[in-house]
Amino acid sequence: MKNIWKTWQELNKLTIGKKVVFFGKSEDWAVKTLRAISFPIEYIIDNNTTLQGTTFHELKIYSPNKLKEVNKDDIFIILTSGGYESIIPQLTEYGFEAGKHFCCTPVMNNLKIISDIHNHQQKVLISSPDHAIYDVIDGKRGGGLYLYDLQAQDYERVFSGCFHQIAETEDNFYIIHEMDGVHIFDYNFKLLEKFAIPEGSKGHGIAYHKERNLIFVACSGLDMVTVHDGNTGKIVEKIQMSGKYDRLQLEQHHINDLAISGDSLFVSCFSVGGHCPKGVYDGGIIEFNIENPEQKHLVVRDLWMPHSPRFIGGDLCFAESQRGHLYKTNTSIIGSFHGFTRGIAHDGQYFYVGQSENRYFDRLKGIANNISLNAGFYLFDEESKAAKLFPMPTLRQIHDLVIFKEKGAKK
Repeated sequence: MKNIWKTWQELNKLTIGKKVVFFGKSEDWAVKTLRAISFPIEYIIDNNTTLQGTTFHELKIYSPNKLKEVNKDDIFIILTSGGYESIIPQLTEYGFEAGKHFCCTPVMNNLKIISDIHNHQQKVLISSPDHAIYDVIDGKRGGGLYLYDLQAQDYERVFSGCFHQIAETEDNFYIIHEMDGVHIFDYNFKLLEKFAIPEGSKGHGIAYHKERNLIFVACSGLDMVTVHDGNTGKIVEKIQMSGKYDRLQLEQHHINDLAISGDSLFVSCFSVGGHCPKGVYDGGIIEFNIENPEQKHLVVRDLWMPHSPRFIGGDLCFAESQRGHLYKTNTSIIGSFHGFTRGIAHDGQYFYVGQSENRYFDRLKGIANNISLNAGFYLFDEESKAAKLFPMPTLRQIHDLVIFKEKGAKK
């Protein structure tokens, strides 16, 4: 399908010395193409028998059988029909080659974006922290790990539990369970190992530092990040957000997700100043020096419930969940969505942006006119801003998602 999409410049080169014909009498695509080109059109081909023998813009319309009579290398066919997908196999059967003998009119290049998205093949691993009360026999409700196949437009739960952030390595997934600590899975979703985190942690975020073999866990309920030895799971260090928890014995910052770049740990939280119980959401992303956590720096400020810091193509990306914004760098909002936006992945071509039901819609009164209660994720094209929703109607909350690399799966 890639060869059927050409730029105007490419089309002009392909048609040099050729007799050019249209396939498809369209008031829209054919007329727009006629306005854009400078070379002559010989005639029009159309499958509609009621049109055959008539003229359109002084061009005679013929049956596709006419194409069986021509020298294929003497003509070039421009598809000017919105039904181009049904015409391609017809031309291929006649012996015409896409990109050599025919292509779609560049006027329809927006349809290329749509076609590419609809035909994109990918599998996505998704974590949900939904309460066990929603669990039912069908295996598609309640918290857990879910594998979503885009082409099948269906998903299955591969493991049950109240799961939040996912940290992927070449061989394993490190996934944090809110009550049951760190879980380590292979690519067949076999649980290899798990270890506990401190009582009252409410584990939300997790990150793995390969060179140091350290696992970092965001303990939301304790306002700290615990650092664990990758081999034993034992805590080797505790990174406190502030001294407020020790004084008040109640979480103040609501830290959630983690990311690592070099020797820096990035932590997203709802309140940098530690004022969540007061209803103050001065959220942000804080960088800690892993070698010396006392050295910290506020990277991004004034965010409303941020989640999912990620480094994609070298750029810091994150979600401002309550406003539904997807950021690339600290200044550029590249996408906005209607749900509680949390969970970001990128497969080299598209972003994947998680959506949860928004539990705080009363706080959006007067700000938003469409507040989504749906769960799922968007496949999002940064350049065109086109997005396709992949719904997960049996779920309420999605926390994280990663691209599932089939080649890494163990057989």
